[in-house]
Amino acid sequence: MGFWQNLINGNQEKRRSDELVFGRFTDDFSNPSRAEIWDQAILHYEKSDYVLSIVQLLEYLLNSQKTNLSYTQTENEINFSFIQGSKIITGYVKNEFFYAEVKLAHPIEMKIGFLREAIETTYHLQYGRFALSDDQTICLLFDSYLEEASPYKIFYGLKEIAQYADRKDDTITIDFSSLQPVNSADVIPIDNLEKEAKWLLVKNTIKKCLDPNSLGALNPDKFQGALTYILLAGLYKLDFLIKPEAKMMQYLEEAFQDYFRNKSTDLGEKINSLKLKYNQIDQIDKVSFDKELYNVHSTFSWTNQINQAQLKEIIDAEFKSFDWYFENKHFQICEAICTYIIGYLFYNYSFSMPMKQVAILYFELTEPDFFQMINENKSDSKINLHDLKKKLQQIFNSAKSINPNFNYTYTLSEDSYYLMLKSLVIVLRDANM
Repeated sequence: MGFWQNLINGNQEKRRSDELVFGRFTDDFSNPSRAEIWDQAILHYEKSDYVLSIVQLLEYLLNSQKTNLSYTQTENEINFSFIQGSKIITGYVKNEFFYAEVKLAHPIEMKIGFLREAIETTYHLQYGRFALSDDQTICLLFDSYLEEASPYKIFYGLKEIAQYADRKDDTITIDFSSLQPVNSADVIPIDNLEKEAKWLLVKNTIKKCLDPNSLGALNPDKFQGALTYILLAGLYKLDFLIKPEAKMMQYLEEAFQDYFRNKSTDLGEKINSLKLKYNQIDQIDKVSFDKELYNVHSTFSWTNQINQAQLKEIIDAEFKSFDWYFENKHFQICEAICTYIIGYLFYNYSFSMPMKQVAILYFELTEPDFFQMINENKSDSKINLHDLKKKLQQIFNSAKSINPNFNYTYTLSEDSYYLMLKSLVIVLRDANM
C-alpha cells in the first residue's frame, strides 16, 4: 500500500488539466443529429436539388461550436471555407459546378524533386490533384459537376485534399527549400510552460526507453517482445501527450508504419528501426520542436470509429501478456503494455470525449511530473485515490449526459499500482461510452 500512501496527500487543485488538448482530433459525425442532416443532403441530391444538397453537407461538416467552417449562400451560388488543422480550404458552387482548393506553398523556384513528388501524389489521390493557381501558388484542387457531386463524393473529396494539405504543409517546406509556406489558418498557441514540460517529457522518455536496462533483469535478446512494448509504448505516449505537428509527427508516423506494415520483417530489425526513430526525434532542436507545438481547429478526423467487439478483442489479446509479466513481477513491462494499449487505440481509432478523458486520467497517473509541471503545481503531491474515483465519476456523469441510457459500474483495483492501471484500461474496454 506504499503507492497509495504516497498519493494520499495530493489534494491540491490542478490548474487546467481538462483545458489542455491531448490526442488527435476526433469528429462527431456519428452524433444522431448530424445523421439527420446527412440524410437531408442525400435526399436533396436524389431530387436534383444540388445546391441545397451542398448546403446540407456543409451544415453536416460544421462542428457544434461553429468554429471550423463558414459559408454564404445566394439563390444559385455558395462560397465556403473551412479549417483542417493549419490549413484553410476554400471553395464555391456556381454554374452547376463544385470547386474547392487548398493552397500548399509558394515556389521560389520549381525544382525536379518536388515536381516528381507532386506527380506521384496526384497519381495516388482519388479525388484531388496538384495544380498551380493564377497567383503561382501550388495548391490541391477538387472539383465536380453538380450532377455528379453526391454527398459521398464531396465529403471524401474534401476530406482527402484537406487531410493531405494539413499533413504536408509543415514538412513540405522543410523537405523542399525552394518552397515557402502560404495560407495557414490561425493556430492556437500554447504557452512556454507547456512547451517546456513537453520538451522534458520527450527527453525523459527517450532516455528511459533507450536505456539498456529498461527491461530490468530480462535479457533484451531473449525478450524482444517486452522491449517492443517499451519502445512502442513510449512513442504512442509521446504522440498522445505531445501532439506534434511537423517533423516529430512525421517520425512517429514512420515508426508505426514501418513496424506494422511488414509482418515478415525480423523483430530485431523492427526494434532497431524503432530505436532509429527515437534517435531522429532526439536530434530535433528545441527551437524546431517549439514551432510544431500548437493547437488547431479541424473538420475531419484521421481515424475511424471502433466497435465494442473490436475494442474488446484488441485489449484482451494484450492482457494475456500483461498477466504473465505481472505474475513474474516484471512490473515495468506491465505498465508498458497498458500504455501501449491506450496509445495504440487512440492513435488508430476515434473515441468519444468521455473515453479520451479516461485516457488522460491514465496518463495523469503514469506521468505525474509532467502533469504537475503543466498544471503549475510545484508541490511533490500526486493525484490521490479519492480524486481518481471522483474524476472517474465525473467522466461517467458526462457520458450519461450524452447518452441517458449509459450505466456502468466499475471496479478499481487498489492492491497494486499496476493492477490499477489495468483497471483503467478495463474501463475503456467495458464502459461503452
